[in-house]
Amino acid sequence: MLDVPTRWNSTYDMLCMDLKFKDAFPRYVEYEPHFHHLPTDEDWENVQSVCEMLKVFKQTLDKGSLSANDFIRDMVKKMKEKFDKYWDENIKEVKNTLYEMYSKYLEMHDTLVRESAAHGSEHERNVLGCNEGTSLGSGWEVFGEFIKTVDLERPENSELDMYLEEGVYREKGQRGMESFNALEWWNVHKLKCRVLSLMARDVLAIPISIVASEATFSVGGRVIDPYRASLGSNTVQMLICVGDWIRQVHGVKKKLKKEEFPIEVLLPKVNTK
Repeated sequence: MLDVPTRWNSTYDMLCMDLKFKDAFPRYVEYEPHFHHLPTDEDWENVQSVCEMLKVFKQTLDKGSLSANDFIRDMVKKMKEKFDKYWDENIKEVKNTLYEMYSKYLEMHDTLVRESAAHGSEHERNVLGCNEGTSLGSGWEVFGEFIKTVDLERPENSELDMYLEEGVYREKGQRGMESFNALEWWNVHKLKCRVLSLMARDVLAIPISIVASEATFSVGGRVIDPYRASLGSNTVQMLICVGDWIRQVHGVKKKLKKEEFPIEVLLPKVNTK
């Protein structure tokens, strides 16, 4: 069992396991002449003392994580305040990025509206020129010109401002949020949020692959060969994304890793004298 520097409880588990296999170290010296780090009796006493001290912390944390008393609630509240303070700048950066994206999409949308309006006016003139003897299109032409003028006028509050000011959406029905489809929701509201729906369509259509943060920093139970360790970050990202996409298309699920429990083996004592 390897020690994980970012997790103190792995040190406790490692030392407890070493104590169980205390008698195996002298035997290992007999078969491995290059092993020169046989713990002394004083070392084992120190390990025993450290384990007794860490055991108290481990038991206290295990019980405290399941408790719902005032102490835990106050601690979680303080943790949340620090968490909000830590992520406040990142939230502002995300908000600023949204406004930058929205301004670019707004410019693209205005350009498309102007081109469509110019093309529509030319088409209407051609149609009306072919029907000069009739009164067709006279009323619709005036109404069409009015609509084009309204589309080019920007409201005081942008679509993004109005969207962020709205309350949290709650799905109705028995299944609740399980049946919610973000792309479908934006498709329904595209007439209300013309520019924002285009931005949401492009962003939400991107497949997302995630890796647990614990798996990123933990070295326990993972061995990486030199080939995989030398891959670039872009290549690793492509491998993760493609693997997730292929499994999603073919309905293949990852196998759950079975938790391995150590087996206690009693070895005969060896006389090292």
